[in-house]
Parts: sequence; structure tokens; C-alpha cells
Amino acid sequence: MKKAFSFFGDRIIGIVNSDWVLFRIIDITSQKTIGEHFSTRKGYTNGYPHISNKMVIDRQPISQFEYVISSPENLNILVFCIVPIKRINNDQRVFIQAIINEVTKLFVILNSVYYKKGNKIFV
Repeated sequence: MKKAFSFFGDRIIGIVNSDWVLFRIIDITSQKTIGEHFSTRKGYTNGYPHISNKMVIDRQPISQFEYVISSPENLNILVFCIVPIKRINNDQRVFIQAIINEVTKLFVILNSVYYKKGNKIFV
């Protein structure tokens, strides 16, 4: 999962031309962070941004940042990414949404009971 986060993080940094991106997976029921990944552009050093899970779950605007949330809403998790840009255009949002949805799929597959029992998904 770390390699996927790193790969997708680099893609999003390129899509929106930002200095960093933060991915986070949240348990909606408890509002606790299950996993996260912070990626920066090479040569860029910045402190980790502190973002409230509750603000994202409630879809409240966060000043100075733009975030995209996973679209499958029937799961008990929420995957999102946040970038330090005030506004992204529709094309950027579509690409980021596709990436976030892929991260969501990977997380669900890798954390499924079937996969954890050692069964093969593809024969």
C-alpha cells in the first residue's frame, strides 16, 4: 500500500502542480485515521499539515486547501487526498477522483477477509 500511495501521490503532485499531497483513510464510524501518506515534491521541505477528520467527513471547507473524497459512499471508510491549493479545475478533480477511487479499491481488496485468509483472487 505504501508503494501505491507513493506512486499515486507523485501523480497528483504533477496533476495539480503542488508541493505536497496528503492521503488519508478514515473510519467513518469512529472518525479515526486508519492510514495515511504524506508525499512532497523532491527538494521541498514543509511541516506536516494538521487536518481534522471531522471536517473532511462533514465536508467542511478548509482554508488554503482543496480536497477530493472517494466516491463509493456505501463503505465504512472514507479515502481522501488534500493539496495546498485553493481551487482545482474540473479536469484535475476528475483525475484525482479516479486516483482516489483506485486507492479505495486497493485498500478494500487488501483488507478483505478473503485476501487475509491467503486465498488467491485470480486463478
